[in-house]
Amino acid sequence: MSILRHLPSFHVRPSVRLEKPIITTNKIFNSPSAPLNKYRFHPVSLRLIRSTHELVYDPVTSLRSHGPCFSADFESGNLGQVFKIGPRTYEIHLLPDPTRQYSALWYFFKVTNLTPGEYIFHIVGFFRDEHQHDIGVLPTAYSENQAARNGLGWFRIGQKLNFWRAKNSPTNSNFSMNSNSGTEFALSFHFSVEETDTMYFSYLYPYTYSEMMFHLNRLRRPFNYSILCSSSGGVDVPVLLWDAEVQRCVNINACTIKPVRTAMRSSSNYIKKKPLIIIASRLHPGESNSSFAMEGFMNRLFSHHSESVRLRKHFSFLLLPMVNPDGVICGYYRPTIHGDDANRVWKKPDKILHPIAYSFIKLLDILTQTKPPIFILDFHGHTAQCNAFTYGVDNPHVFMNNSQKLFPKIMSELCPIFDEPASISFKPNDFPTTMRVALHHRYKIPFAYTLEMSFGALSIGPDKNTQITPSQYRQVGQAVSDSLAVLLLDSLPTQSFVKNYIPIIPD
Repeated sequence: MSILRHLPSFHVRPSVRLEKPIITTNKIFNSPSAPLNKYRFHPVSLRLIRSTHELVYDPVTSLRSHGPCFSADFESGNLGQVFKIGPRTYEIHLLPDPTRQYSALWYFFKVTNLTPGEYIFHIVGFFRDEHQHDIGVLPTAYSENQAARNGLGWFRIGQKLNFWRAKNSPTNSNFSMNSNSGTEFALSFHFSVEETDTMYFSYLYPYTYSEMMFHLNRLRRPFNYSILCSSSGGVDVPVLLWDAEVQRCVNINACTIKPVRTAMRSSSNYIKKKPLIIIASRLHPGESNSSFAMEGFMNRLFSHHSESVRLRKHFSFLLLPMVNPDGVICGYYRPTIHGDDANRVWKKPDKILHPIAYSFIKLLDILTQTKPPIFILDFHGHTAQCNAFTYGVDNPHVFMNNSQKLFPKIMSELCPIFDEPASISFKPNDFPTTMRVALHHRYKIPFAYTLEMSFGALSIGPDKNTQITPSQYRQVGQAVSDSLAVLLLDSLPTQSFVKNYIPIIPD
């Protein structure tokens, strides 16, 4: 058996991945819903079911393959070695994330020359068994034939689903960047092809860096983005700063206010402007649903809707649509290109290892001198729970934090897939290095949330017992914008917060 001992260079080089960008903007809107069906899983020994073991794809070495041709050397792609182990049956391995602790969950690959017939895919290398496959959450796929003929976008695919502990699979010890092997799991499913086709397969609906830039470039004036910094991989990191004082997005390079460094300050010795709302997404690359939600939020916020106009009049916004672009581009599930969790570095980010978090905090140190930060939310995806819900920070020492349960209540009224009972608040010192908690403490932000969205399943609302679609993720983002208007314009005395806010003394 051939063993992959080194990761391909494009797996750690975003610039190489971006030479083959992936944009599904015009295709993904027509993504149908699919029902949930419960499955009973059983263990499988791949060694026993292999009638052959032919290596048909290797990300490091070029191979000639007769029949279906696998590839993933494009933006956000993830595919390790592929073996043909029987007629139309393939053992497909994941590339691990570049981290000391083995993590692999995201896959995204292309298969050309799929001839008519039934296929079986065994995808091997998942690092944990937290999932919703047992209740019927399926992989996603895109068919070039279906797109051309029926205008179909990404859809859920698979029958005879099975998920098991893959005891006989190669472990991550085969990879030079991962020395600690761990238990791996495998997913198998059947699907049929009626005519020769080219198809893409992914863990969840993909949303790439190029996709994000496409949408940002389509925003009409005055909703323009600027560049926060370069990522570790040399990628531009866009940020949008809506300034309520001038009613337009401003370039962050124009933010030249010098941080006040005197220790003797009161809430009256600096000029206060309209409060600041902070929204971020895609800290974890494999949580592509967070980007759909961010897109929905921006579309709503920058629309002519009356509540959106009111929000923009009374609040400034700082939006960071993709916190970890290197990981997204390179096809990781969780870490940055340096192997760090991008949601565990916010208490004291390193300028070299964590340039995005470092630059974002430096920008906030300036902005919060005159724009009191009142609300922060980062979008995430959740592998094990259904619906959408929030994690909050319960901190009685922060002004107005006793009202922090209002936001999930309002969300549940405006968003049919939001689950208020599943929304919980943690103690102030729980998860101290996450974006939500670290910035809550640093700037005394009263409303601080992580909004989690299921990777697949709905158990509430009019569409319960179905699998979530991209449009529903966008609706979550839209509901966040609408809920902000209800929370901050109709429910709370935000002027009291502005009056009592004292900015931090930056480092």
